[in-house]
Amino acid sequence: MLVFLVFLFAASPAFADDEARRIVALLDYLGTDYKNAVRDGKIVRQDEYQEMQEFPRELWNSLTS
Repeated sequence: MLVFLVFLFAASPAFADDEARRIVALLDYLGTDYKNAVRDGKIVRQDEYQEMQEFPRELWNSLTS
């Protein structure tokens, strides 16, 4: 049991780092891809815009489950 607890505590920072990297990568993607979906305040590519809405939901669901 002690070995399991040590492994769990050792893995937690790595898991947090992975999640932080995923969040930063998603935000970077959304920030750079926004110009492909929206121009002058109007949606010009519905598929890109829809994808930009789905990714944060999926990320949130994976973080809260």
